Amino acid sequence: MGWGLYLLLRLYGSAVLKTTIFGLLAALQCILLYHFISSEELKSSYTAGAPSLTFPAFAATVAFLVTFRQTFSYNRFHEGRMAVQTMSASMYTIVAYAISFDKHPNKVDEEEKNEREEEVEEEQEEEENSRKENVVNDTTTARGNASTASNNTGTKSATKSKSHLDREQFRYNMVHAMSLLHGVCLQHLRCDWDLHNLSKHNEDLLPAWDSASTPGFKIHFWNYFLPRNRVNSRELFHKVSKIQVIGGVSRHERRVLGEINPRSIKTSIHGDKNRSNSRVRMAISSSLSSLWNSDNTCSLRGATERPYRLFFSTIELIRRRCEAGGITMPPPVIAQLWATLEKSIESFERCRAISETPFPFPWAQLIIVVLVVWQAVIPFTVLVSFNDQPFGVVMGMAVTWTLWALNEVARDIEDPFTHEPNDIPLARLQYQFNERLLAVAACHQEDYDDFGWDSNDTRRGGGIPNGEDEGEEDEEGLARKLPEYKGGLKTSASDGLV
Repeated sequence: MGWGLYLLLRLYGSAVLKTTIFGLLAALQCILLYHFISSEELKSSYTAGAPSLTFPAFAATVAFLVTFRQTFSYNRFHEGRMAVQTMSASMYTIVAYAISFDKHPNKVDEEEKNEREEEVEEEQEEEENSRKENVVNDTTTARGNASTASNNTGTKSATKSKSHLDREQFRYNMVHAMSLLHGVCLQHLRCDWDLHNLSKHNEDLLPAWDSASTPGFKIHFWNYFLPRNRVNSRELFHKVSKIQVIGGVSRHERRVLGEINPRSIKTSIHGDKNRSNSRVRMAISSSLSSLWNSDNTCSLRGATERPYRLFFSTIELIRRRCEAGGITMPPPVIAQLWATLEKSIESFERCRAISETPFPFPWAQLIIVVLVVWQAVIPFTVLVSFNDQPFGVVMGMAVTWTLWALNEVARDIEDPFTHEPNDIPLARLQYQFNERLLAVAACHQEDYDDFGWDSNDTRRGGGIPNGEDEGEEDEEGLARKLPEYKGGLKTSASDGLV
């Protein structure tokens, strides 16, 4: 349906139905005034020839206040979306750096290579000396040499295989850790404290854009008319729209992150109107409950600490890999890696500041008071301004409903992460982030020139294209160049990582 008219059919999450009651109330007020008070009598109260400017000034003030909140809320919504994107891009860059600069699985360090060459030379010298000293034991010596050579070959292959497995394990750990960190950050932003709402990544299960399109989410009739959403509907939405993590969340990870009873969280949230207060009470209740736990070393004291615990674990994972000689990169690149890691947590802090900083109470209260005064004054203004009763009733209802609807829209979007269905689709963003991680994890270092960008490799069409066959390639050649991408990520990333 063109011109955006299909939006008229979307009712859940709309401010139209939520604020209709104020428009209908204004219409009822106007009808009663038209019925009991004469417009001529009301007009006579004004001074002849000097129309009052009081109501236009009041109307301009109301319009300014509502517009101010609307602009403020949209700026917060846009800033929150950009901060989430910056956080995702930073975390993706960290994984790309770590995997790319990790040592090649088929290369051996020069020092190890030299040591092995020296060992082989010493063995050869010993063999020659043994042949000269004892010719009779040539056969025995030859067998011993063959056994030694086979042992050396086995040692080399075992070392090489172990090195390859270590790098594969680091690649998996890096992708899984960053996916888990990103998912827990998004879970924190949407006020979801239940770790069971973190599920294993499924590339065939793309989360819906909003709760109205999410399968399994039941919308009750009263949800169309209630302002914002209730905690019960939000918890139900979190259960049906889980945040996916590559590899899932193990029992040990749940234990370390501190599993929290959803009932205690639900009670604390119901007891607090302020979102930030619910976070504090939830952390305090978790701290008190952890005092009764004998194993306090394996659990956190509050769900708000989960992202920071994972952030530190990710730093430790990279640091230990660097100390083990796995990640070898120039010092400027290492500095850039740590700066990018710091940028990711700073972006999360920006999102958290937006979600936990409500619209200032004096402004919010003043706007509500002004709208209530408008609701009481508008019928008298309509009675004075319009002699035609039907037209006056319609205009009074439309103007009043518009102001209340604009204020409700501002209330909905000033917290871009919590109030479904008008929040940012965090579960969908997590899915897209996982797909980007799997894409970079599927790129092995030995295949970095699969696109023919290595100018020294003339066999694979590297270097500057000659212009004749630019952009043209048969499917057979592409399959030879990109065997691991054939059929998407299922044959490479999913089998090795998920």
